[in-house]
Amino acid sequence: MFTLADRVQETCAAPGTGIVTLLGAVTEYQSFSAGIGANNTTYYTIADQTGSNWEVGLGTIDATGLTLTRTTILASSNAGSVVNFSVGTQNIWCDYPAGKAVYGTGTTLVAPSGTILPVLNGGSGVTTSTGSGSVVLSAAPSLTGAVTIGTTSDTGTITVGQSTVSQTINISNGATASGSTKTVNIGTGGLTGSTTTMAIGSTFSTTVAANGTWSFSTPLVATNMVQATTSTSGYLTSTDWNTFNGKYSTGGALGTPSSGTVTNLTGTASININGTVGATTPSTVAATSITAPIVKSATTLQLQTNGYTTAVTIDASQNVGIGTSSPSKKLEVYAAANSLQIETVIRNDQSGTGVAAIGFNVSSSASSETTSTKAGIGLQRGSPFGGGALCFYNNNSGTSGDFTTADEKMRIDASGNVGIGTASPATFGKFVVINNTNVGSEIGIATTSGGSVSGSHTSILRLGAFSANGFLGCDIAAITDYSNTTGTALTFGTVSAGSPTTTSPTERMRIDSSGNVLVGCTAVPSASVNGLRLGAVGNNYWISSTSLTTSFGHMLFYNANGLVGSINTSGTATSYVTSSDYRLKENVAPMVGALETIAQLKPVTYDWKSDKSKGQGFIAHELQAVVPDCVTGEKDAIDADGNPQYQGIDTSFLVATLTCAIQELKAIIDLQQTQITALNAKVGI
Repeated sequence: MFTLADRVQETCAAPGTGIVTLLGAVTEYQSFSAGIGANNTTYYTIADQTGSNWEVGLGTIDATGLTLTRTTILASSNAGSVVNFSVGTQNIWCDYPAGKAVYGTGTTLVAPSGTILPVLNGGSGVTTSTGSGSVVLSAAPSLTGAVTIGTTSDTGTITVGQSTVSQTINISNGATASGSTKTVNIGTGGLTGSTTTMAIGSTFSTTVAANGTWSFSTPLVATNMVQATTSTSGYLTSTDWNTFNGKYSTGGALGTPSSGTVTNLTGTASININGTVGATTPSTVAATSITAPIVKSATTLQLQTNGYTTAVTIDASQNVGIGTSSPSKKLEVYAAANSLQIETVIRNDQSGTGVAAIGFNVSSSASSETTSTKAGIGLQRGSPFGGGALCFYNNNSGTSGDFTTADEKMRIDASGNVGIGTASPATFGKFVVINNTNVGSEIGIATTSGGSVSGSHTSILRLGAFSANGFLGCDIAAITDYSNTTGTALTFGTVSAGSPTTTSPTERMRIDSSGNVLVGCTAVPSASVNGLRLGAVGNNYWISSTSLTTSFGHMLFYNANGLVGSINTSGTATSYVTSSDYRLKENVAPMVGALETIAQLKPVTYDWKSDKSKGQGFIAHELQAVVPDCVTGEKDAIDADGNPQYQGIDTSFLVATLTCAIQELKAIIDLQQTQITALNAKVGI
């Protein structure tokens, strides 16, 4: 929009020949953003503060109000071309160029050369007005020659007088010569779709004097016209009235024309419309006020709006179209819009809770059940103004009767929770499936086979989040061999940290067709397959494999204090490691009395009750009394149900005691050997 404003001036810094960046209002002035406004166009002048460069033009403020684009140069220090402000600081202000000014000198209005002004309020000396404006003649001007309103693409209006003034248009009123012709042409171009209307009269009385032949090729809309009688001088004569036969009738009602459109019925009039093809009795539609036409052809019945645009179509197949003139279904609603629109509303005006539903039915001539609605979709309202739930109904009963709320199979509540088999999905989560029978609930995600398809096919459940960069998350996949030669497998995948969000999850674990849990591998670990296997198949519940021949921890044990043990392999052996670092210990002192401790131990042999196999070792509670570190559990312990909780031992804790005992025994032996050597020397041995 073009705008002018007073006291608009800012500074700028060397904009060159391009867009001007506005640096703020000069003191005591307002900014372009405040005075002109964003996205508006105005006249501007820009000039150096210390130099001689200047430029006057038409510019546009951007959406932020911080820049001005120089669109048209009107004058400049560069011979009317754009000026390159390359250095220094400039002032830029809103201007009113002299070459664009319109001003008055006495009774004359002066405009720039080539400017065309509209004729307003009886302006004198101006005879031409272009565009879509109106020409209002207030006095009583005398016009000679032709008065042309508009061109082939313009519209125009001649207004004679105002609401309280009586005015007259005389067309060739003074012509008395033989053969003179008086003609009013209204829309005689004959363009397809053009509408021609002559409106005679208004809310006030109207007199029509007809002295020649009236010819109406289109319907005439008339108000307050009556047939002339012997006492109604100046009205239509009986001869002239015959031209209105079928167009207008006494009593304020229109007769039915043989063709064309009937419009503008008021009062208690009726429209008589022929019935469908072959009908013998026309149907009658009473109307208090009908302003839109009803159009009937051999194959369709159409309702049109005031603009004669088809709104509703009923075709010969009884298909109804709203917004389309070619419905292909029994009811088709069409709107050419990409945004969300409410095209059809099913409404229930209950004051409290209620359901507004749309139903579906497929009837069969082979069944007596031909009328009931067996399935549908409905909005179930919880309160007069509260949120509602979208419910899906299905009555699979073979008996008669429509579906009811008891036939609900699924719903989406007001919070977006989805429930199948429950009317309260929010109790369980965002998505829940409940089966009220004993067979349990099932959710199926599957690919389909073409019949004899071989090879593996995968059905995937993805869990994660979507963003502008794609999907990031995990997946659970079912791998199925349609020939079932290799069985099925369930895999679990994740995406590594730092990977692009478009990266597909990598398999980390699977449960194979034998029930093995495989981590880091897709087959049971072996010398050639690295990974971990947990399973109850065969003699090995745990298999861990690595291709490394150096030390590798197959199992690590942690507690709150950190790593406390591991099971490691080297190239040839397995070691069972427990934590023993000096940094983990304090109050370190040499062990003493080990021989005495060993002397208290009670090694035994025994038979196992379960399989009568032989064994040797210690009784747990007896060993616990001597070396408590070797034993777990308590003697005769039971759980809450009275089941025994057996003790266990780890004889590795005896290694230090046995070592110390050997050292103590060696010291005794060494002492005794010294004594024996001394005695032998005395006796000369």
